[in-house]
Amino acid sequence: MSTVALALGWEIKLVGRFLEILQKEQEALKKGNPAVLPELGAAKSELIIQLNGAEDERNRLIGGSPEVVDRNSMQRWLDNNPQATQCRDLWHKLLELAREAKLMHELNGRLLALHLRQTGDALAILTKRNQENTIYSSDGQTTTYTGSRIVDSA
Repeated sequence: MSTVALALGWEIKLVGRFLEILQKEQEALKKGNPAVLPELGAAKSELIIQLNGAEDERNRLIGGSPEVVDRNSMQRWLDNNPQATQCRDLWHKLLELAREAKLMHELNGRLLALHLRQTGDALAILTKRNQENTIYSSDGQTTTYTGSRIVDSA
């Protein structure tokens, strides 16, 4: 197995781990369990660092420019190395997994936005209710309306 194939295999493994974390994140969001999100976010951040390093290493192995790391570099290398069929297959698998991760990440973002909107709506209802229940007493000070005339008049 060539060094490029090994590098692609490592990237595939890392993206697979990233997908596992995204799946856990999605399950937590569906179940309304935000307590695990910071831990999962930290794990995602660590994997992104590893993925960036793996991509840089692959780019170095194919003779790409350190300043420019993109899909075109890999495609050009594959076009110039038609005998590297294993690398071509691994590259296509990596691209497929990356698309899957992108879609799952976007879905998780939408789920998170939905939770945030629901939480914001609940807070708005609670703060509005609190504002509506505030009245002024005979001395001009604010007090909370309890709904009981006996308590309010005391």
